[in-house]
Amino acid sequence: MTAGSLESEQRLQHSPEGLRRLTQIESAQIHIYVEGKNGDRYYYAKILADTVARSGLKAEFHLSREIPGHGEGKSKCLHFHDFLSEKRELVSTLEGKCTVNCFILDKDVDDLTGELRNCQHVIYTRHYCVENHIVTESDVADALAAAIGMDPQQLMMHIGDQTAWLAHCCERWKEWVALCIVAKVSDCRIKNFGVYSAVNRNITDPADDELVRQFIREIAHKLELSESTVTDRYLGALQVFRALQTRGEQDRLFKGKWYAAFLSELGRRLVGGVDEKAIWSALCGQVSTTHANQEIFKDRLTDLITLCSATAP
Repeated sequence: MTAGSLESEQRLQHSPEGLRRLTQIESAQIHIYVEGKNGDRYYYAKILADTVARSGLKAEFHLSREIPGHGEGKSKCLHFHDFLSEKRELVSTLEGKCTVNCFILDKDVDDLTGELRNCQHVIYTRHYCVENHIVTESDVADALAAAIGMDPQQLMMHIGDQTAWLAHCCERWKEWVALCIVAKVSDCRIKNFGVYSAVNRNITDPADDELVRQFIREIAHKLELSESTVTDRYLGALQVFRALQTRGEQDRLFKGKWYAAFLSELGRRLVGGVDEKAIWSALCGQVSTTHANQEIFKDRLTDLITLCSATAP
């Protein structure tokens, strides 16, 4: 365990005020908080390494669980953001040392619910979540081959064109995406984006019409609405997703973690079983650091770095 990770683990013992003071006295000038687990930190640290290095400053990446207080993930990051904002210390200076705080969060459907934060210090993924970036910015066939111990060239024959293969996965679950949008936006408290499709009996099969109707009825019951009203909302959400598919932007609403279901199924058919954690580890290792979709993170961080560059030692 590195000294940096030991410091991060110790933050669990501090209050928000204690964490604020600790980051001010540490050597790192840039503190970046991510909502997920280790995959998030690895991805952002990897793609932003050159941006940080060019600045001449030191950055430290933190998981949301290192932030004191209740809650988890995104809500915990936003609570700490609000704490710092209220104190006007998203950027602070102590004894000549500048500290800037940055929060990189999954977009999810916050753009549909109007919950996106308009703040320079909050950066959202371009896609639904960071896993979409990890998958689309890596070599999927090579990563799966590494995870299941297979010849990459042989596995490539099963995936073919990566963009087309990923688009096909989204097409298979388009009805589920639409239903998840309706359930999430309406806050009906029915499991949606957090689980695999409830309307595809087999992962790679088309949606089952009866299961779709059953899910619509469940939403209607929870919201005390007519089935026709919920059906209209479902068809509207499906139209939105199809429009994104037409533009090749389906990853804005298709949850990236779902790709693991399709990769696991392919691995199962080829070798009889595969560990999803191994798949994600392999995908992270394959991520390119020059993909165009990463520019949103690099540009926004560069803007924040300028806030501290004048006081850098």
